Amino acid sequence: MFFVDIPLKPHGDLSLINVTDHTEPSMHDVNEQHFLFPGTLGIVKIVAPFEHRRDIIRAVEFAGYVQPIEVDPRPGVNEIEIEQRRIVLENYRSELQSLINVTKPFTLKSQKEKVPTDEQGTLEYIKGILENQGSKVKKLLEEKETVQKRIDELNQIKELLMQFKRLGLDASLLEISQKYTRIFVGSIFKDQLDTMNNYLIEITDGRYVLINNDPKQASKSGNVEFMAIVFIKDADAVETRLKELNYEPIKLPEDKNLSSKLEIDDVEANIAEKEQQIADIDNKIEETAKEVGYKLLAALEVCDLELNRIDVEFKMRRTKSTAVLWGWIPPEKFESFKSLVTTYTDGTAVIEYKESFDRKYMPTYAHNKAEKYLPVRGLVNSFGTPSTKEIDPFPFVAVFFGLFFGIMFADVGHGLLLLFAGLYFRNKRKQLDEIPKEGFGAYTYGGADLMIYMGIFSIVGGFFLGSFFGDETILWEVPLFKFLFSWSWEFFYSLHEVEDHGKKVIKVERNYLNFLIFSFAVGAITIIIGLGIKVYQQYYYRHSNFEMYATIALITLYISGIGAVVASLAGAPSILSTLLVITLAASFFGVLFFEGKAHGFDGAMEGIDHILSLLSNTFSFGRLLAMNTIHFVFSFLPYKFIELIFGVHIINHEVEHWRDTVGNDWPWWILGALIGAVIVMIVETVFSTLQALRLTWVEFFGKFYKGSGIPFVPVQVNRVYTTE
Repeated sequence: MFFVDIPLKPHGDLSLINVTDHTEPSMHDVNEQHFLFPGTLGIVKIVAPFEHRRDIIRAVEFAGYVQPIEVDPRPGVNEIEIEQRRIVLENYRSELQSLINVTKPFTLKSQKEKVPTDEQGTLEYIKGILENQGSKVKKLLEEKETVQKRIDELNQIKELLMQFKRLGLDASLLEISQKYTRIFVGSIFKDQLDTMNNYLIEITDGRYVLINNDPKQASKSGNVEFMAIVFIKDADAVETRLKELNYEPIKLPEDKNLSSKLEIDDVEANIAEKEQQIADIDNKIEETAKEVGYKLLAALEVCDLELNRIDVEFKMRRTKSTAVLWGWIPPEKFESFKSLVTTYTDGTAVIEYKESFDRKYMPTYAHNKAEKYLPVRGLVNSFGTPSTKEIDPFPFVAVFFGLFFGIMFADVGHGLLLLFAGLYFRNKRKQLDEIPKEGFGAYTYGGADLMIYMGIFSIVGGFFLGSFFGDETILWEVPLFKFLFSWSWEFFYSLHEVEDHGKKVIKVERNYLNFLIFSFAVGAITIIIGLGIKVYQQYYYRHSNFEMYATIALITLYISGIGAVVASLAGAPSILSTLLVITLAASFFGVLFFEGKAHGFDGAMEGIDHILSLLSNTFSFGRLLAMNTIHFVFSFLPYKFIELIFGVHIINHEVEHWRDTVGNDWPWWILGALIGAVIVMIVETVFSTLQALRLTWVEFFGKFYKGSGIPFVPVQVNRVYTTE
């Protein structure tokens, strides 16, 4: 939650709220909205009679776009009452959660409990659920606990009988009168058996009974089980000596008489009977969960809603007669919210609005309409929330992440599998009440939209590279694709005309040099765009002008450096190469000079780091080639293994010869494609995703984005099991 210190008059006049930033000079209005930056927020203030405080909270919940602010640290008049209600609700919640964890109930979306809206009504509703439906489950759980306790006792008795059997004893010895004697049953290291025997002789003057199993038959741990019967007057001394020898007592069950009268078979039969009782009780619990489980889930949802309402109420300024709430709100939402509050409070509320704030004091309202269709907001926020003075990178990530993944995972067939998987899990997700937060379900259902997005880019990349389930020649046989993409295929592959059985065919080989050049070109464009965004960002918000000049010099250095390399390789005129080298040198010293002017000596050193990072960041894009090659190898190897093992030649990198090669062996081709798809979808999908994220977060974000903002978190209620 974001907290802002706002000075208040006795009546909380919003006209006094005027926060100004004096630390970051800028030539622009501090509250001006600029293209690509997060949106601005204003503060709404609601003043209503005290009895309408809950109506204000419900209006905030219904709106779903207001973030309450705590501006008054003083406790309200009803603080004790609220705290007591919180304690009661937390106890109810704990009890409900324990019942739900045990019963694991389910519900249908059509099952919605209608619940009260007032404070007392909700508490009585939750209490009623616990007393009625909850008591049915509790009774079964108590019954199960009693039976389980008896099973544990029987298992102890069984273990004791087995130990006595190993000693060759009758369990009836446990019935020896305890008035004059005491029995020790336990185990001891066999090396200490003689020492224990000597102790017993010394303490009891030979008046004892010691029974033990054969030391030669001792367990692997080297322990010997024994039973010692001594007179009461010697018992304490014997116990002291046994402890010195690290004697481990065998715990005797409370029901000694039962253990002495039953045989092991009788005990095992008793245990089996009790375990069947447990199974029957579990079935009853499952049936009960089907009957009343959704009511338990509804009561838990009400508990959570009420606890959230208490959090909002604590942020209010509460006097004997009024309740006042402040909150961040998007400007375009104010009028609709004002109307909503007026309706909920029967027109008794006074509502004010102000939006003249320095952006640095606002939470970040990073909202983009395209988020509904492009599921990459989570990738941005996983790195960090954009501050109000940073470009929101969402639209760029929507292109770059997909582009990077599509190049590394470029295959039409595998992209289709990813697309269909995303569509399947998105459709199944609509049938769920709640998306799992952990495990496999969290990735599949929560990431379904991202799978669809990644699958589309993979399909597009596959067409440009001509890859279909790892076969990089099959699409060349399709006239339409050959007409559309022959130019890109000829760039990424080397084509050679060769003779084959008197027939001229074209042999295809991957052109790794061209692919590497392409990878570096993608990297250079990405880096230049990142630096350009930084200049645009610094134009509005910067520490000094020299910061912006340093970034411009860095862009000039990078472009002139690339130009010098290209000119040298292309054999450009010497005068052009000379001009590029002069520009390169001038921009190098320009970066150091401007960074030094902006931040002193540390700035100059930071400038050197920026220059070196340009080189390493560019080379880092070589992973596009590396990951695409790994993808190809994982996909292609199954075909080669089938060829080597079964002698079936099912794939040929010779265009216009593919159909003749496969012929009637097409089932083998499908088998190779299937094996390759399994390997790729399980392993390489993860690799490509991680590498695409790394290129986005490090090579692109590193140029302009820190993600140091505070997220705008409005109160939002997602009712699954209840309705008011």
